[in-house]
Amino acid sequence: MNCNTTRTIEAIDAEIAKLQVERAQLVRARKDDLKFGQHDKVAVGTPGRLVTMDERPIAGSYEVMNGMSGITTATRKPDGSLSFDFEGGTEVYWDGQRTVRSPLEEILFVDEDGEFVHESQVKLV
Repeated sequence: MNCNTTRTIEAIDAEIAKLQVERAQLVRARKDDLKFGQHDKVAVGTPGRLVTMDERPIAGSYEVMNGMSGITTATRKPDGSLSFDFEGGTEVYWDGQRTVRSPLEEILFVDEDGEFVHESQVKLV
């Protein structure tokens, strides 16, 4: 590390905090411009089927979950990283499940073909 560094971690953290506020404002402005639901074929508050703009069915939302996969042995590789032999199963921590969002905070869906579809690109029919 260079001891003559003029920037400090604190200064960088302050810049990051400022940028995060600015980002949040831009995301809110973009979401306001998207006008979610403008292509829906059902009234607000009425259940419907979720489809893409070209009517392909949405299979579900894209989710991530945490889990634990048991390790039987580990090996150190020449580059210092580790390689594992796993027990064969993963214990899923369902309470940690969360819906994935795009960098602009749109929910990500998966269509019937396994393709990702952003929240702004779906409608209720």
